[in-house]
Amino acid sequence: MQAGHVTRRPAPIGPCAIEAQTEAAQTNNWVRFRVAPGAGLAGNGIGTCVDLYDGEKWQARQVRNGVNYKASEGDAVHFGLAAVSEVPTMSVVWPGNELRALSGAPANRTWTLYRSSRLGDVDGDGLIEKHEIMQAVQAMTGPGVKIEPGVEIFDMDGNG
Repeated sequence: MQAGHVTRRPAPIGPCAIEAQTEAAQTNNWVRFRVAPGAGLAGNGIGTCVDLYDGEKWQARQVRNGVNYKASEGDAVHFGLAAVSEVPTMSVVWPGNELRALSGAPANRTWTLYRSSRLGDVDGDGLIEKHEIMQAVQAMTGPGVKIEPGVEIFDMDGNG
């Protein structure tokens, strides 16, 4: 297959298969955001909007479901970043218009987004208990060290 070429080949029964391969796709950066359970309509994040500024342009995505016949976009929103290695600025607007501003998310990772009210509350019971404080202390890495996927719930200031 040639670089930058899209091939559509029919499947014997069922949907067709589409293959695409580009040289740029192998070198460009990306970032994905998954909305934590308990947010949005029906608790699955539907309706949450993510706006991202990559240093040159704004991109916007909304968590949706059932957008195509027998298909879904899944529970994450994906952004192409080209050569950008870290998201400078982004905002998350939850259903009900709660806003959370974030920055500094490194590229080529999938991150989980939490409402401000959920930060630090690992088990989602509405209380921040001793074991959750201990987990937060273990996740703290010091000034200048970026937070990693899996401990986003402790990113209280939203700066990665």
